Order: sequence, then structure tokens, then C-alpha cells
Amino acid sequence: MKEKSKFTKFGIPWKLIYYEAYLNKKDAMKRERYLKTGRGRNYIRKTLNNYFESIK
Repeated sequence: MKEKSKFTKFGIPWKLIYYEAYLNKKDAMKRERYLKTGRGRNYIRKTLNNYFESIK
């Protein structure tokens, strides 16, 4: 079976630690663009601070 994405192939196994759901694609894409910015990455780090501290 061929992998659908070449980008996540080498990171297997993945562990889901955060999830957001959206009702339409436009809102989801807008949120994804934000999370990929510096401010968005900081938001994720702040939100998941306890998780990241526990894996150190």
C-alpha cells in the first residue's frame, strides 16, 4: 500500500496530542495558516505547556 503523504511518512509512529475540528474547510484552512505562524506556534506551546514539560 502506497503512503498518501510523503511528508509524514518518516515521522511514524505519530501520537495525537492536540485536535481541533471545524465545520467547514475555509475556517479550518484559516486556522491552520495561523497555527503555522510564529504566534500560532507560541499559542500551541502555551496551550500544551504541561504536556511538553512532562516529556522532557
